Amino acid sequence: AAVRFDHDAYNRRAAARWAARPVDDLVAALRRERITAVFSMMPSLLLVDTVVHHQDIRRPLGLGTDFPPEILTATLTALVTEGAFAADARRVAGRRLVATDVDWAHGDGGPELRAPAEELIMTITGRSG
Repeated sequence: AAVRFDHDAYNRRAAARWAARPVDDLVAALRRERITAVFSMMPSLLLVDTVVHHQDIRRPLGLGTDFPPEILTATLTALVTEGAFAADARRVAGRRLVATDVDWAHGDGGPELRAPAEELIMTITGRSG
């Protein structure tokens, strides 16, 4: 909340804090401090993080998605309805989103964006084709 759900600002602050620590402290902290507390409070963060970064790796390699439809629809729903992803959702505000490969749609009016679920996820999160 301190960065108003601005993922870039949060990452800059977190990176600066971690970069200021000695290497031995970093190694010990990574072994000791699990990030599960954050994800247990908001499981959708883990879901979206996993799906998006999975695709960040697979797409440049020419590999498609391998997530089941229910994972893709849950990811899409989280991105457009949960406050933690408000900055992402603003990219597609005012549009009706329709997944062409799974049963999912969001929004009532405005220009319609129709694409496979993976493409919608990556578009909402600011990734390009």
